[in-house]
Amino acid sequence: MLRSTILSLSCLSNYGPCLEGAADRLAKWIKDDTEYIPPNFRTLVYRYGITSIGDADVWNTMWKRYTMESDPNEAIKLLYGLAFPKEPWLVHQ
Repeated sequence: MLRSTILSLSCLSNYGPCLEGAADRLAKWIKDDTEYIPPNFRTLVYRYGITSIGDADVWNTMWKRYTMESDPNEAIKLLYGLAFPKEPWLVHQ
């Protein structure tokens, strides 16, 4: 439990390795949806990963996976990540 809190604070503080790790995990997951992200880190990876690399392709892929998601808890995590793209106009589309 503390691990996710510490990572959240690290990314919130713009700590480079934390942001790079989130971006790397998100990029792997975007390329291969079977890439495993531990459930307690998914919100962090979605939020800070999309903040780091959130171009239109990444955002649209996440949106597509959100619309196809059947688990409400996972859908909320995806929706949370979709709110933090690098380009604000993506949210407005």
